[in-house]
Amino acid sequence: MTKKSAILFILLLIPANAPAQEQKPADTLVIALRNDLMPLSFLSVDGQPAGFLVDMWKLWAEKTGRKIGFRIEAWDDTLESLKNGKADIHGALFYSQEREKFMAFSRPFYEFSMCVFFPKHDEKIHNISELKGQKTGITGGTAQEEFLRKNYPDIEFIPFKRVEDMIYAAREGKIRAFLSTPASVLTILSQTGLAGGFDSTNETIFARKLHAGVLKQNQELLALVNKGFEAISDRELAEIESRWILDPAKRYFTSEISRVKLTAEEETWIKNHPSVSLGIATVLPPFSFNGENNAPAGMAMDYAELLGRRTGISLQVTRTESPEKMISLLKAKEVDGIAFFASFPQSEKYLLFTESYLSMPWVVITRSDYPFVRDIEDLTGKKIAVFKSGTIWQVIHNYPNIEVIPVNTREDVLEMVSLGTADAALMNIASAGHYTSKLGLGNLKVAGIFSEKLEAGLGIRKDWPELVSILNKAIEAITPEEHGVIQKKWMSLHYETGIDWRTVLRWITVICLIFLSVLITALIWNRRLAREIVERRRSEEELKKNRDYLEILNNSLADAVFTVGFPGRIIVYVNDRITKLFGYLPYECIGRNICMLYPSEEEYLKVGEKIVKTLAEGKNALDIEQVMKKKNGELFLAEIRVTFMTEGNNISSLISIIRDISERKRAENALKESEDQFRAMFENHYAVMLLID
Repeated sequence: MTKKSAILFILLLIPANAPAQEQKPADTLVIALRNDLMPLSFLSVDGQPAGFLVDMWKLWAEKTGRKIGFRIEAWDDTLESLKNGKADIHGALFYSQEREKFMAFSRPFYEFSMCVFFPKHDEKIHNISELKGQKTGITGGTAQEEFLRKNYPDIEFIPFKRVEDMIYAAREGKIRAFLSTPASVLTILSQTGLAGGFDSTNETIFARKLHAGVLKQNQELLALVNKGFEAISDRELAEIESRWILDPAKRYFTSEISRVKLTAEEETWIKNHPSVSLGIATVLPPFSFNGENNAPAGMAMDYAELLGRRTGISLQVTRTESPEKMISLLKAKEVDGIAFFASFPQSEKYLLFTESYLSMPWVVITRSDYPFVRDIEDLTGKKIAVFKSGTIWQVIHNYPNIEVIPVNTREDVLEMVSLGTADAALMNIASAGHYTSKLGLGNLKVAGIFSEKLEAGLGIRKDWPELVSILNKAIEAITPEEHGVIQKKWMSLHYETGIDWRTVLRWITVICLIFLSVLITALIWNRRLAREIVERRRSEEELKKNRDYLEILNNSLADAVFTVGFPGRIIVYVNDRITKLFGYLPYECIGRNICMLYPSEEEYLKVGEKIVKTLAEGKNALDIEQVMKKKNGELFLAEIRVTFMTEGNNISSLISIIRDISERKRAENALKESEDQFRAMFENHYAVMLLID
């Protein structure tokens, strides 16, 4: 065979599609995306790239005028394609220090989080901590796997390549549960017809930003990627996301997020100051701190991002190791403002303040066996540990009868209470939850709510009143749902108890906190403490308004909890149990009349008459059994307790707590029927029965 013939023979053996797979036009940017991330990126039934991320990158191409192509492949292959040059851009991944060795990251454009999914026929799982010692599925080789193994070492994690594989493994009992992103799992469950067979926890795990990635040396391409993202509006992204994620509650973007209306002068100011530097202290978790992979994180970061999107201002973050350093940078005008700041009189000399975007109570932390604390007077003569550099230090001096112990760190504050060297501690509820969880102090509880609140906003340099006006408009535009998403993400103080719910509901009412009824945490007391509360309440004619409310984390109850306006009976708050009990998502109920949950308008009006009658009798609560209606039209018997909330002499709202008692009633009826049959047999039997005691 000649040399030319041999070469021709070898070429004929190469698959015809090989060059098409490996080669790309010089003027086309190839973007690598995962093939198993429905509905974000995957291959459609006809083999074409599809999903939210695909459509987002197509819009990016329109904005930049560049041609693009896609490599939709397995996760590990996407990284390899970027390394070997088969792809120019990785279309969506998390930041990590390991990847930063060879990759440069774009500005973030999306956010993921995970929750636990489990088969409905198994015992319900409330949070990830209940999976200790059990086999739990995760996607292998990802940043999520690294995070979960590090933070939950007691869980036996089993890696899988695809979400579908985890679903079938859980269904077959090979694993107890699995973790993944809700949008992806729900899409796959719907397509496979298994949506009715799985449930999930109501928690946010591993909430992280998505970036694009390029090779580290390709800074010019990185600048182009960022330029394209800056040209895409949130409204455009919301429109794309709505096509792929049908449930608004599962979306990251909402179409309502838009620029606030500004005056011509304010628009001119932004044009002249398109970028503003905000300082954050990295020692204030969960408000501002160095998070996963040393990236800035916390409530303040999320609020700053939201305010930036509302105003169009690029809010750049400058990190400092202490609040004192941050203030010195502001005085020197090395930063333009402070992202998280609670004002005090001395600060007015060098700062202007926005309206507060965060309001939460100071709480009293005690050991679990400590009595209920009704108000600050109960702490007279007690040793109270307080962080000496915090805002609470300014507040506590208004109460000279309390013996205050200044403490250097927040960790030491809680440890002193845990060890008994202090009777109680005062701390805001978010910090208390963070440090209690971090230190694993299981013998502490929230024993009471302080009358003062932590009010935090932004501090802005004195010569920029225009920026304060702009930010105030953006803060005012934040919706209760947006507040709820951010606070739920970072709040970690949760309490569960097994005491009888009737006892709890008899003595404990609900407080709605943080902007339009966002419930934050729970205070559930044992029977002995409940009796003590009763005795004290009987000795008083009326409690002050701030003594009337005790907060409760209603998701720890097995019942639906409603806050209903009065007299209109419009729903202003529901807990997550509404979905389990009635089939509605919370957003489907808020703003609607509670009549939607009754089988007829007549039944709704009858309950209204009972409420009016109970009020006329001077009672403060109503207990009834009532037939209710689910979203699918199914009727069920419920036990309802309605508590009347007052402002002055007027009823302001109703707190309704609803429990399904259908199963209990069926059991009672079956027992009664059995007793009746036995009694009939006994009375009609011809023989005489003599019972001797």
